[in-house]
Amino acid sequence: MREQDLAGEAPNQSTGINLSDDQTATIDENTYVDGDVTVSERATLRVTDGATLHIAGSVTVEGDETATLDLDTGSGNVTVLLDEGLDLSGDAAVRASGGGRAELYVDDSITVRDAASVTTAKDTRLDVYNTGEIDLTGPVEIAADGDVANNLWLYSSGDEVEIEGPETDGDRVRFTGVFYAPQSEVELEDQMTIRGSFTFRKFSFDDGDIEIHYDEALRTRQPFDGETVPVVSYLHVSTHGVVVESD
Repeated sequence: MREQDLAGEAPNQSTGINLSDDQTATIDENTYVDGDVTVSERATLRVTDGATLHIAGSVTVEGDETATLDLDTGSGNVTVLLDEGLDLSGDAAVRASGGGRAELYVDDSITVRDAASVTTAKDTRLDVYNTGEIDLTGPVEIAADGDVANNLWLYSSGDEVEIEGPETDGDRVRFTGVFYAPQSEVELEDQMTIRGSFTFRKFSFDDGDIEIHYDEALRTRQPFDGETVPVVSYLHVSTHGVVVESD
């Protein structure tokens, strides 16, 4: 991510972006924003035309109406780099479309709450990378359209993933894609559905209810592009006995 730092190089420079009501801002060339970005109510921030957007701050998308971070790959792949966290709440949305590839790098935490969503169209690949904690709370949706799990990949090197689904029957945290967080400890509370696959270091439940639907189309897929996967340089193997006793 640091190798793509646009400070002082991008043709378009800004000290921050604050959109509300019906405002729309379009990023169609490499842009550096030295500050935070807020998108609220019905506003839209669109990244298009193969642009890279580097934000030296956080991104907040919020409101009871659909405020949107729109990643439009119809005229070229797009990239968004965040030096700080991503916070989605209310009916906020991050949406990728256009038939290309969108990449979202978050060098901090990701929080998705309420009915917020991160989605991608059937013909569009979305890769999300983060280095901090992930917090999913409420009937949130992180999903590829049409249950095409290979179109959405969430990579995390953070220590913790907290998932607290809604208690209401029928409402769940919904994830369709590949969730690759081999260093993360994950705690699930209440209800969640995963379609695709997940890799975690540890998975624990606090009154959790989880449905898992593995996508057989992912059997030959690697967690990263290319013909090889990261090399394991050291492996410690141990065994632990388990005793089961009846009452």
